[in-house]
Amino acid sequence: MQCSLAYHSLTQANYISDSGIKTTIVSRADYTADSIKDADMVLAAGGDGTFLLAASQIRSSAIPLIGVNTDPEKYV
Repeated sequence: MQCSLAYHSLTQANYISDSGIKTTIVSRADYTADSIKDADMVLAAGGDGTFLLAASQIRSSAIPLIGVNTDPEKYV
């Protein structure tokens, strides 16, 4: 399985990599449909904008998208 991360998030990437899953970190500036074409899933770490950007580039309904709010206290 290959997981593409939609935003730089070393904590999530390290956890996923340590689990034996190949990961690719893609910054917002470099995140395109082409950058995730080989992904089995996408994890978007950031806020609403990062999640929406990640969703906008997924071209297959077979690729699940998981969103992680990296600063949930900011919106409480």
